[in-house]
Amino acid sequence: MKTILITGATGSIGTALCKQLAKQDNYLMITARDQQKLNFLADQLKSEYKIKVDFITSDFNDTNSY
Repeated sequence: MKTILITGATGSIGTALCKQLAKQDNYLMITARDQQKLNFLADQLKSEYKIKVDFITSDFNDTNSY
């Protein structure tokens, strides 16, 4: 099992990447701007793939969110 950080996780490419990596039983740390979307995606990945997922909200255009 690997620990993988995915930025922009709630976008269409990010979500597809999360699902592909979840199939491989990885621990995912996901990040994006919208906390509600992150929470929904994390819950979906946990229930569907039975993996560990954590998330952090961040906006790479805003230096205060680092």
